[in-house]
Amino acid sequence: MPSTWIVIRIDGCHFHRFSDVHEFVKPNDKQALNLMNACAVAVVKEFPDIVFSYGVSDEYSFVLKKDSHFYQRHTSEIVSAIVSLFTSVYITKWKDFFHKKELKYPPYFDGRAVCYPSVEILRDYLAWRQVDCHINNQYNTCFWELVKSGKSKSEAQNFLKGTQTGDKEKLLKQFGIDYHKLPAMFRQGSSIFWDKEDITMMHENEKPGGNSLKSVIVEHCNIIEPSFWAAHPTILYSAKVETTCRSFVPTSMKALSLWSPVLTYPTLARLVLALHVLAKLWKGVWTSKIRASLMMTRLKCGFVLGCAAYPSSDVVLETHREEELTG
Repeated sequence: MPSTWIVIRIDGCHFHRFSDVHEFVKPNDKQALNLMNACAVAVVKEFPDIVFSYGVSDEYSFVLKKDSHFYQRHTSEIVSAIVSLFTSVYITKWKDFFHKKELKYPPYFDGRAVCYPSVEILRDYLAWRQVDCHINNQYNTCFWELVKSGKSKSEAQNFLKGTQTGDKEKLLKQFGIDYHKLPAMFRQGSSIFWDKEDITMMHENEKPGGNSLKSVIVEHCNIIEPSFWAAHPTILYSAKVETTCRSFVPTSMKALSLWSPVLTYPTLARLVLALHVLAKLWKGVWTSKIRASLMMTRLKCGFVLGCAAYPSSDVVLETHREEELTG
């Protein structure tokens, strides 16, 4: 489907067995998650049409830019390229993260492609994945603490039935764990994207554009709130828009970049770009806030929003489950 955001979501196949055979730490194996992140970084670097990716546990979602013509938008070819590269990197980088563990058999992943027609629906999808990360991580943390305390897995599951977020937080405090102080990667997943770092300051006689260094970064942050997307407007909007916004920075503002090493000309241009993006999203901001509020309300109740909130054939209603590779 043309002029839509293509999202490729990959999932580990039978990763419950894979994690058991390779003795991953429960509920979260930091090295296993960092290996997944390294694979995703390699994919983002290899395929420049990918503008954003989000990962949790044994899954990763890759967002292609809206006007992408990657493989002429043939989803089967896109899926096979991303899945095969991700899997091969996982195998080749195994020793970088597990120095003392042999890879006893290779993992494999499946993939699917879904098209999202608007930024709002795309962000809803990504927010849904992050909410799922919160819910499953809190559940799994409680589950494995109960198992460590002497309960069987079935006893731990029965104990947690019907519990809400507040109940789980109280339970974790009994084990000396403050859920909100757990590593952000466990609670919020991993976001990977290209970011620009200005390396020169634009002076009055310089042409717009400046010098910048692009690099792929990994962050563990809240992507549900609009503030993340306002801080990184070029993820969902092309560089052409940024260049256009630079041309709208008044000449008089160049004096600020000369006066302050912080307010460089490229930085001012980014501020204009951020305002441009916020103006475009203004109609959807309040809707997004309402959606985020609903998500967090469901989070407190221990449920995930279902298909009605996320119009995609890829979305199914999910409940508490023990993750195969927790994150």
